[in-house]
Amino acid sequence: MKQLIIGIVLAVCLVGCGEKPKFSISEGDTSEVYANNPAFTKIKISLIIDGKEENDGKGDKFGYQFTAAPISVNGIETGDLNVIGGTLVIPPAGQKGTNITLTIKGKEGFDKLEKRINELKEFACSKVNIGNVRTLNCQAEQQRGRVIITTTYNPFSDISSFMYMKY
Repeated sequence: MKQLIIGIVLAVCLVGCGEKPKFSISEGDTSEVYANNPAFTKIKISLIIDGKEENDGKGDKFGYQFTAAPISVNGIETGDLNVIGGTLVIPPAGQKGTNITLTIKGKEGFDKLEKRINELKEFACSKVNIGNVRTLNCQAEQQRGRVIITTTYNPFSDISSFMYMKY
């Protein structure tokens, strides 16, 4: 009996410790916010054109991958979506080019995102449906740059993708 109780307590502790960290991705974040967060893995970003890796002379570029669901991405709620993972690229200070992607399981995630994005008054959006593949493209000119949001649902894989780019 004692071993059973110890086993149950140990199992509860292990399951509780396995919970993924909660985080939000915000516009003012710097790479330091993510560098020491165990939910993020640093990755090298490469641009390959015609089989050759391009280099702009400014050194290697890095981003972060994650397998936890952010609570929100720049004010758009994403915590209740079935996020599988994503990537985040934040440019060095003084440069533009933020890029955030999420991979979401299921059509419900697309439907929720579509509704939330359409409620953002500053964005001009257009929809493209090719068969059962649905895409929502949105743009906004903001004081600190241009924002482009694209979200797509592919019924063949039952995956929705979300991309937030700021230039």
